[in-house]
Amino acid sequence: MAFIGDGKKSASDHNAPGLPRPPKVVNGNVPARLPWLVAASPTCILACPMRVILVGLGVMGVNHLRVLRSLPELCTVAGVVEPNGERHGLAQVGGSCAVYSSVGQAIAEATPDAFVVASPTSTHFLVGREILEAGIPLLLEKPIAQSAAEGRALQELAEKRAVPLMVGHIERFNPAVVAARHIVREGQVGDILNVSARRVGGTPRDIGKAGDVLVDLAVHDIDIATWLVGPPTLRGALGQRNDLGSVNSASMLFQAGGATVDIHVNWVTPVKIREIQVTGTQGYLHVNLITQKIAFTRQNPLLTSSKSNEGFYYDEYVASFATPDRIDVGIRNREPLQEELKAFLKALAAKHEMPVSAAVGVAALDLAEQARRAVEDRISQPGPK
Repeated sequence: MAFIGDGKKSASDHNAPGLPRPPKVVNGNVPARLPWLVAASPTCILACPMRVILVGLGVMGVNHLRVLRSLPELCTVAGVVEPNGERHGLAQVGGSCAVYSSVGQAIAEATPDAFVVASPTSTHFLVGREILEAGIPLLLEKPIAQSAAEGRALQELAEKRAVPLMVGHIERFNPAVVAARHIVREGQVGDILNVSARRVGGTPRDIGKAGDVLVDLAVHDIDIATWLVGPPTLRGALGQRNDLGSVNSASMLFQAGGATVDIHVNWVTPVKIREIQVTGTQGYLHVNLITQKIAFTRQNPLLTSSKSNEGFYYDEYVASFATPDRIDVGIRNREPLQEELKAFLKALAAKHEMPVSAAVGVAALDLAEQARRAVEDRISQPGPK
């Protein structure tokens, strides 16, 4: 596996100009290595930013690199692991950066405090295992692994070694999702009846690496639904395959307590839509995950009054229902990826639990796999004649 094991240094020297070496001690005598074991304070965070190694320079990896470099008070990018030589130049965009051909080489030469893994999903298990066995904390991009079984193995290893492991379920750091959860938890929508999610459009550059829409897309909304209304149970799923044999469109129905959860995902729709709708006994939320806007509509008295059964002239009908009275919830837009990485680094420095645990990542992936099996079972059955 190119991302793991021993490897030779690339043409980019790991002592690149401008790459600071870490201080040998913190607060007098405590080693700077393994910062999650030392008492943290704002002064320590500013005085000795963590040395982070990024694994992978694909689409998400480049974004992680950009954001990590924007957080100098929390971390220093100590290097990048990328076996694909054609991508090495990307590591130098925005600053000097060491490039390593393997995780083993990075551990030996860069003495990192933490890893951020954004390599292909197929590499997550072996890369994650090597890092955990070295006793170094890491953030793994979602999904946690290629299968729930691999994810559980990583979870168990992290627990056994007492090494922090966070899964990058980025929507938990979307200010709109955070605000929606607050509104729901405060009871402003009443008892939740339904959560409906659409995540459509945006074909991945490499479908082979993405797998299918269940793992690539649906795992996000499964996790959001879990965060909003509790662990869901799959009740059914349908979908279609593309010419390459990948499931590129799927609809799922879940039940979470007294609420239903329906999720539709595809790579086909020519516009990119990312939205959540929450219907409760007292109101309705529409959440746009891209613009980070929430519209909150309270129950319309006309819909519950006896007059609703008396009939309307068309112009009255349009005037009453075309533009519902709604409240636009004020949200300060923030980049979810930056919020995610800040949360990871701050949790390490403060010795707090990881904001998104390995167990959370495994649970979401397990439900996505259940949905995949249900879709494939339906596809394999002959249709009506």
